Amino acid sequence: MKREAKILAKDRKLAEKIDAAGRKHEYQLAEMELDKLKGTKLGKDDVQRWLNMAKVATPVLLPLVYKVVSNAQSSDKTAEAGGVDLKAAGINATGPAAALGARIVRLERTLDGLETSRGGEREVKDFVASTRTRLTDLRTAVETAETTPTAQRREIHSSISGELDRVNKDVLARLGVKA
Repeated sequence: MKREAKILAKDRKLAEKIDAAGRKHEYQLAEMELDKLKGTKLGKDDVQRWLNMAKVATPVLLPLVYKVVSNAQSSDKTAEAGGVDLKAAGINATGPAAALGARIVRLERTLDGLETSRGGEREVKDFVASTRTRLTDLRTAVETAETTPTAQRREIHSSISGELDRVNKDVLARLGVKA
C-alpha cells in the first residue's frame, strides 16, 4: 500500500506538472493576444504621426482627388463645353480646344438658322457656303492643334479664336446686328 501510495503521489505530481505547463502555455497565449490588442489601439503618438503625414500628403493628393472627381462628373454628362455635345458634332478635343470646338458648332448652328430663314437669297447662300468652308478648316485646325507642343498649341488656339471672332462678326453683320 505504501508503494501504491508512492506511485500515486508520483503520478499526481507528474499530472500537476503537466497541468501547470499547460496553464503556463495558455497564460502566454493570452498575454500575446493582449499585446496584439494593445498594439491596435491608436495612441497619442499614432494620432500625431497620422496628422503629420496628412499635412504632407494633402497638398499632393487633394488636386489628384479633385481631378478624378471632376473627370468622373464630366464623363457622366453628354453635353460638353458650352452645352454642345462635341463628340456628336465630330470634334475630338479637350480643354481650351473644346471651347473652340463648341464655338465652331454654335456658329454652324447659327448658319443653319440663317440658311433656313433667308436661304433663298443668292448672297446669303454664297456667304453660308464660304463660311462653312472656313469653319470646316478651323475645325480641322482645332483637332490638329491637339498634337502640337503646348506653346505652339496656345498660339494656334489664339489665332483660331481670332478667326472665329471675325466669322462671328460677319455672321452678326449678316443678321443685321451691329457691334
